[in-house]
Amino acid sequence: QSGGAEALLSTSELPVIDATRITCIFGHQPAVETRIMSSRRVLCKSPAQQPGAVSLRLQFDGTMNSPNDVPFEFLPDALLEEVKPNLGLTSGGSRVVVSGVNFPDTADLSCYFGLKRVRAFWINSTRVECEIPRHDEGSTNFYLGMTQWSTLNQLEFVYVPTFEVEQLLPNSGPTSGGTL
Repeated sequence: QSGGAEALLSTSELPVIDATRITCIFGHQPAVETRIMSSRRVLCKSPAQQPGAVSLRLQFDGTMNSPNDVPFEFLPDALLEEVKPNLGLTSGGSRVVVSGVNFPDTADLSCYFGLKRVRAFWINSTRVECEIPRHDEGSTNFYLGMTQWSTLNQLEFVYVPTFEVEQLLPNSGPTSGGTL
């Protein structure tokens, strides 16, 4: 919705013309940027647009359109509200619950703990779960993402050293509780 996504179009051999004469068109709007990567690839940077599907095509000299188009989906902007818990052990392995809005139900949705990517388990458009990956001790950024898309904001996630319980005394107590 906020635009700026990069779509890479693979084409048959493009005509040899001045690159400034080729424009990507998303629905009826021109791309923010059109870049010829090679004679068979064009990078199109999307404009801001309302959520929904549009056709993406190439336009030559502002009038001649490519003979076919491809579907492109504008997703609503997603925002993170909370990752719970917001800390985990450096050994990883436990799960976090992520709350927010407009999380897409897609197979490539991922959770990012800094540069480490793990699969996100979509529950609904406001909630996903992720397994914490191994990571060095300290603070890192957390966000959701997928190919050419990520949440508008990031949250802090803190890794603490892994520890083990070595002894428990006493190892029993009354059912009414109160054991110290």
